[in-house]
Amino acid sequence: MTSGEDQQQYLVSCRCESAKAIVTLLNCLNHISSERSNSLQPVAVFCSPKSLAFHVYGKSKQIQSSVDMQASLFSDYKVTSCEGEEEWQSGGEFCVNLTTVLDCLNVLGTSNLDRTKVFLSYNTTSEILKLELLDESGALCTAAIPGMLPPD
Repeated sequence: MTSGEDQQQYLVSCRCESAKAIVTLLNCLNHISSERSNSLQPVAVFCSPKSLAFHVYGKSKQIQSSVDMQASLFSDYKVTSCEGEEEWQSGGEFCVNLTTVLDCLNVLGTSNLDRTKVFLSYNTTSEILKLELLDESGALCTAAIPGMLPPD
């Protein structure tokens, strides 16, 4: 992202030096997924200047589970507004399929996830969550996960 215009299309852009940390935290939300009969598990991601908060709800909406990833977990962390405000660090939210995110992280990542860097960015224009994993050998794997409407 080189210009202010490029930054406005991204709600969040962050980098973590260990994909294992992200996978471990997101796997904590998997128990809610086991309540569902299919592989569709919407996760609402709330982006703020201080953290990324992942929220899932059980099928009956009586169970909720959340994971907060503090900005300090990331070596690079930027959040902007959903409305495309000029000021960086405003916040917003999006929704994706948690099952797909975890599958991509586990399939694309190497056996050494603790040494694999992960880059996450959500583009508000295309409504795509982009995951990039860079392992210690220099191999880069990329996944583009479409956003989805949050459940009613």
